[in-house]
Amino acid sequence: MSEFTGCGRTDDIDFGDYVNFPYGSEMHIWKVVGAFESNTYMKPPYTFGSEEKIHAGGVVPVLNIIHCGIDETKVIRVRSSDCVKVEVPNPLREALVKIMEVEAPIAEGWETPAYKIAQEALGGEAK
Repeated sequence: MSEFTGCGRTDDIDFGDYVNFPYGSEMHIWKVVGAFESNTYMKPPYTFGSEEKIHAGGVVPVLNIIHCGIDETKVIRVRSSDCVKVEVPNPLREALVKIMEVEAPIAEGWETPAYKIAQEALGGEAK
């Protein structure tokens, strides 16, 4: 599987990132499914019946986002500056790296099964 490299990224928030965006009076987590520039977007906070509107003053960076775990079928467009990027830790990757550290072979050919599985999962070739 290929990995997104960030090629063409013009902002620090882009496809695949998670952001906080106001939903009513609370901040909810949304997933970014598109990033571009537009003068049509929804102002915060998002509430039932909110609509995107054309705003004067030129185009600004915007994000297409979906509401994680609530309604992942509805895409809304919001200003990038109204969102706060959420740094999501990857516990699986962290665990695999730890396994490779703990199970590191003392010599070539002495790799444990756990080391080989972790190495393969992280994209390396298990020999």
